[in-house]
Amino acid sequence: MRFWLIGALLAVLGASGCATDSSNGGKTSSGRDANAQFNTNAPALVVPTSVLVGKVVKVNTTAKFVVLSFPPGRLPALEQVFSIYHAGLVVGRAKISGPQLDDAIVADLVSGEAEMGDEARD
Repeated sequence: MRFWLIGALLAVLGASGCATDSSNGGKTSSGRDANAQFNTNAPALVVPTSVLVGKVVKVNTTAKFVVLSFPPGRLPALEQVFSIYHAGLVVGRAKISGPQLDDAIVADLVSGEAEMGDEARD
């Protein structure tokens, strides 16, 4: 009984897959042409998988340093340089100098400026 139920479920899922609909000109449900060929001459898209992103949680403008918070278990190395982004634009650069406490670490502002809530990316 159990094998029959699993077989029926797999048959239903397989039948409802990526079938084309003849009423919309041979396009799939996502609107793509089912018979379209891939462009093999297009340049490959390279996406970095280990981008380290932190958040500015404290700013000291007189001493020119910021405190950056990172996801648990992923802290940057000392002397690593990060770009500071505000609303998608680079507004400064910071170099990790330490000390570290839990998921936060201190970085010196090398250039530009930073505000609380800005994003730091390597």
